This record gives sequence, C-alpha cells and structure tokens, in this order.
Amino acid sequence: MAHPCGGWRTPFESEYSFRKISDLNAHSYSLPFVADAGAWKIAVLESDLRDYPALRLRRQKDGAGMGAVFAPYPKTIVEESRLEIVKEGEGFIAKTSAGRAFPWRILQVVKNPYELVESDAVYRLARPSKIADTSWIVPGTCQWDWWHGWTLEGVDFNAGINDETISYYIDFAGKYGMKYMLVDEGWIKGDAIRDDTLILKGDYRLDLKTLSARAKKLGVKLGVWIQTRTPKKATDEVFSKMSSLGIGLLKLDFVDRDDQLAIANFERLASAAAKYKIVIDYHGCPPPAGLNTTYPNVLNFEGVRGNENNRGGGKLFPAHQINLTMTRNVAGPMDFTPGGMDNVLESDYARSNNQPRVL
Repeated sequence: MAHPCGGWRTPFESEYSFRKISDLNAHSYSLPFVADAGAWKIAVLESDLRDYPALRLRRQKDGAGMGAVFAPYPKTIVEESRLEIVKEGEGFIAKTSAGRAFPWRILQVVKNPYELVESDAVYRLARPSKIADTSWIVPGTCQWDWWHGWTLEGVDFNAGINDETISYYIDFAGKYGMKYMLVDEGWIKGDAIRDDTLILKGDYRLDLKTLSARAKKLGVKLGVWIQTRTPKKATDEVFSKMSSLGIGLLKLDFVDRDDQLAIANFERLASAAAKYKIVIDYHGCPPPAGLNTTYPNVLNFEGVRGNENNRGGGKLFPAHQINLTMTRNVAGPMDFTPGGMDNVLESDYARSNNQPRVL
C-alpha cells in the first residue's frame, strides 16, 4: 500500500495504490509505505524528522525492491499563487553537520494488520516536548465554515463570511461541545493570496476580537486559515497580531513540499506559535514524523485525501477510509474531513458546494 507522488511538488493527497512492488512506477512514494510479505506486514516510517528532507521511496531499476530518495535542497524558489515553488534544486539534499542526530528510520514488522492501527512508534521516537506547560493545548472537534459553503437555513441574516454567520457557528460549536471554530479562506479583504502583508493591516471582513471573545465565553477557540508562506515572512509579527485578536488556532496551508527548508519551517513556525499559545493545523503538508511530540501545539496534519474532495467532484469510496487506518494513520494524527450528512449511492452522487455528499 503506497502513496504515489507525481513529483517533488505534491499536496500529499493521493489515494493509496495496492500493487506489487514491480508495478510501482510513480516518481516517488511518501511514507507510510506498507508491504504485505505474506505472514508478515511491514510498514516503513520515520520519526524525529527535523531540518532534513523527508524520506520517500522509489522502485529500484531492476524492480526488485524499493530505495530511498529525498527532495533536492532548493536552489531557486519562486512564488506562484499560494505556493513557494522550487524551480531548481541543488545536486545535494541537505546542508547539515555530521555530528547531529538524524531521523529515525522505522521498519515496523507485524503479523496482523490491526497491529499497525495500534502503532505509536512515530510519536514515541521523536524528541520530547519542548513546551513545559501544555495545559493550554486542548484537542477537540472543530466547526468549519467552508465545508458547506456558508449555507444556513432559517436565519434572519444573509449567510456568508460575516460576523452574523460566524457568531452562529460559534454558538453551535459551544452548544455541542466543540473546542474550535475555524474560519477558512476569505476573511481578509483584498488579494491575500498574492499579498502576504494584508494580514498585518487589519482590514478584515470579520471583527475577530469580538468573535474570539464570544467564543471564549462558550469554551471555544476561534481559528483562521492562512497560507504557510504568510507567517514565514513575518513570523513574530503575524503570530503577535493573531494573538492580540484572540485567535487560538491557525490553519497553515499550501506547502506541498518535503525538502529540508520546508521541513525546517514547519518546526520554526510551531515554536513561534507556542510562544503565543497558538495551536497549529498544517495542511498541504506531508504526514507527521514526530513534530507533534516535540511541539504538541501542532494538533494535526493533513497529508491525506479527505472527503472534501467529494465536494469538488472527486469520488471517495468507503474502502479508502478503511484503508487509511492501516496506511496514513500509522504515521499519526490526520486532519481528515470525515463526511457530510448527505450519504448517497454512486448512482445518486452529484457535485455540490453547499450540500457536499459522501458515498
């Protein structure tokens, strides 16, 4: 069971392939990689990944097995829309010192597949937490405005990215014991996709300070979505600004890389966020490799093909969800869109932005 990547740039959101090793022909395969060796099942994982490119696998030229490959160290990086894209790589994979500790490479060998589900090897092999007081780090479910396109019924206001709608969601989250309310893309006025400075200018579609105060009274933390590139450029300024507005969660999106610089930035931002008691949900990222042990304020990682793809026309069947327990989930937590309230057969499926369907 292998996760195919079409190149070094990838959102890490493919469906897992079930093939013989001799038939694996993708550019590379990100971890976890799970092989069925008859009486034994073998999972390839890594942990304590820091300031080093993530391990991927590629079929050997003779087809006899898999070999390790790593993204080249970036030489030329350009901004295109939401992403920082590596246009040219160096002829090496990392700048580092020989005396450092390198990531753990894990071969987990089990007899029964369910033993992979129970695995916490990645979590245990990472460096201990660098955050002394973790009492402010609270896991929990999250209300999410984007999932159904801000569609509300029976309300006396126009639903959308506005204070009335987000207040409604906050109240809903509080009523049902949800710990977070996430505002996705669109809350900053202007072209925040291309202008990373807009977040600091304070011209928003929402009164974040008032909304976060409302959420706090109900035991809910307010979160917002931004590009990972945005706080990378002005890290302390962005986290300080968000903290002053009462934001307790940042969803950092669109990395689509696992080279050394990208991996190092995940840790750097986690450390900076901890200073302001902000938790992070990484999206457009590789699966976890121990960062959430060292910085437990990183509550979750995407690195998975979730049911939000059903909203846009991509069909995900139940087998995919089941397979994830013995593939992606072996690496650790995943921010997986579990589904919608409209469950249909394939014959009744239709794309819907405001009433997403699940097969």
